[in-house]
Amino acid sequence: MIKFENVSLSYGGQDIFKRLDLFLTESDRSAIVGPNGSGKSTLLNMIIGDCSFQNFGKGHHTYTDTILLDILPQGNIQVF
Repeated sequence: MIKFENVSLSYGGQDIFKRLDLFLTESDRSAIVGPNGSGKSTLLNMIIGDCSFQNFGKGHHTYTDTILLDILPQGNIQVF
């Protein structure tokens, strides 16, 4: 389970998330969509633990260790 409660994140004075709530269970499959620069990659990196909102944001998060998470970076895709 992944649970974010009332998460707010700012960077350079710009709000990226404001009072975000997110709840995902082990059986969920989700997609995150939005325009460029809206914080999709930042949210995914927060979920997989690559950047911590504790360092520059507010809110509460809970993770269980039964979830397998990964992200495919945008710059490493090769099309043949």
